[in-house]
Amino acid sequence: MAILIEWVLQPLGLVTGALMLTLLSWCVNGAKPRIPFVLFCLSAAMLIAFSMPSISNALVWRVENARTNSSECISSPPPSMVVLGGGIDLYVPDNSPYEVLNSDSLIRTSRAPEFASANSHYYLLGGGNSERTLAKSMQQVLVAQGIHPDNITTENKSTSTHENAQALTTLLPPSDTPRINLLTSMLHVKRAAATFEKNGYTVCHIGVDTLYSVPKMPVSLLPYLAGLNKSTLVFHEWLALTVYRIKGYL
Repeated sequence: MAILIEWVLQPLGLVTGALMLTLLSWCVNGAKPRIPFVLFCLSAAMLIAFSMPSISNALVWRVENARTNSSECISSPPPSMVVLGGGIDLYVPDNSPYEVLNSDSLIRTSRAPEFASANSHYYLLGGGNSERTLAKSMQQVLVAQGIHPDNITTENKSTSTHENAQALTTLLPPSDTPRINLLTSMLHVKRAAATFEKNGYTVCHIGVDTLYSVPKMPVSLLPYLAGLNKSTLVFHEWLALTVYRIKGYL
């Protein structure tokens, strides 16, 4: 049910649902129904709008820049580097972390040393199955980049941002280490930071893998699949934020 709701609450799902409602009404009533037809037209117009790079990039920019670090994060960054996994493919035949990790996870992990200091300790969070986990695969990437295994702590069971934050409270109690660097994708920064703050941490966020690109007129007013994909990811993040607020995770 949750997957179905997520599908409906995004541009393509809304248009498809409106089209199905319109066709069903035509079949039942044998005439053009006003309300479903208007709904379909509005949804189709929305689909075109959210496919425009000008609009999709504006939405992305709004979400990615919704949070600003404190001055202390810049002048005195904390030594703890918490890296959130973005996804893993449990079924590819190759066990190489560069094949197993999706692009979000690989970018986050590969760039983590850029923002760390010599005395930084890495906390890699994310589960999978008995053979592959996000944290283990991310650890392999960091070790290949020269990070010593003793400077890495992994957690291999959590499957969501909320579970990531709860797991870290066991590995790194906020009463002992209240300030952390939290590295994730730009689109995920707001929700991730708020979730870890809810669990007692003071968060200095590090955002990578931005989706934003500068739209170029006038072609940015034309619909593109890339624009629709960006809008869909923004819708997904809005939905996740709403669910987290309802559940009290933020």
